[in-house]
Amino acid sequence: MNKILIISSNAKSLILFRYELMEALIKQGCEVVALTDQSQITPEIIKKLECIGVQVMGYRINNTGINFFADVKTLWYLYSIIKKNKPNTILSYTIKPVIYGSIAAWCARVSNRFAMVTGLGTAFTNIHSKRKRVIYKIVKQLYRFALKLNQKIFFQNPDDLAEFVNLGLTHSEKTVLINGSGVNLEVFFPQALPSKLSFLFIGRIVVDKGVSEFIYAAEQVKQKYSDIRFVVIGPRYNHVGNKQTVLSTLLESKAVEYIGEVDDVKPHLSACSVFVLPSYREGTPRSVLEAMAIARPIITTDAPGCRETVIDTVTGFLVPVGNVDLLVEKMEYFIQNPEACIRMGQAGRQLVEKKYDVKKVNEVIIKTILGKTNNA
Repeated sequence: MNKILIISSNAKSLILFRYELMEALIKQGCEVVALTDQSQITPEIIKKLECIGVQVMGYRINNTGINFFADVKTLWYLYSIIKKNKPNTILSYTIKPVIYGSIAAWCARVSNRFAMVTGLGTAFTNIHSKRKRVIYKIVKQLYRFALKLNQKIFFQNPDDLAEFVNLGLTHSEKTVLINGSGVNLEVFFPQALPSKLSFLFIGRIVVDKGVSEFIYAAEQVKQKYSDIRFVVIGPRYNHVGNKQTVLSTLLESKAVEYIGEVDDVKPHLSACSVFVLPSYREGTPRSVLEAMAIARPIITTDAPGCRETVIDTVTGFLVPVGNVDLLVEKMEYFIQNPEACIRMGQAGRQLVEKKYDVKKVNEVIIKTILGKTNNA
């Protein structure tokens, strides 16, 4: 039996993004073990994964920044667990699991090693200070070494793939382009539009997600259309910095309803008319795919990871990163042309069915990792 170890740094992501993949692997006759941050493992997560036959294990990881001693410990924990469990295959995703999981698996002589780049993260997108530039250089070197140890590397958008190849972090022949994590079309299906027009943002409350632009746009639109709802959903992060302080203050704006983090986004997606994600960069935003799946038009940015999800003027609109004026303009278009919500929403659903069905995405991943023999 093929024993597959999936390494994550976020326990919830196993449910949100890898559940259908693990379920499909088990149906293929594989034994699946999920390895994640032990501090995040809850009885609910264990129950949900064990009910489909996935064993859950924990390891220690420092998810914030680079700490040499903590990261060496993470590498040792991973090596020890992998050595003890003797998987045939590992699949790791997000920065530290990819780097340290790949190294640990190679040291433990795991036959088949695969990595998934789900986005570049702040190490690549926020390099304005001297400290950030040092971190950027370190992460590049670590990626370059770790990715060499994998047979294949999955990328969720062509921009990230091209950047890694251009930086010399991997070779194009080792890459596999997939359409994000996909979306379960049986769980997220078309819903009737609400009677009152509203705009919804879902994402982590950090600057790079574009939530500031969403709130600024909401404040402008509310001056002309006071009855329009603007809803913000997502966990608040207490990062240090002037921009994050401003963002925390903006959440108190009377123009938006800040709900916080929720366990189930479906009722909130159903209650919105238009989904908005003015993000600076993504892997492939799952929230956008889920909104499209329930037939909602999208306003997002012409940025890596985001631009692939929208056909401009057909399933929604693309706006430049940071351009609040154009964001306002596109919001007003839907207010003045509410019938466009139906037309673009239906087109978005068709695009998801064609390109982002989780079954199609997982088929590519499974064929790659189960059909690959060790040649590295």
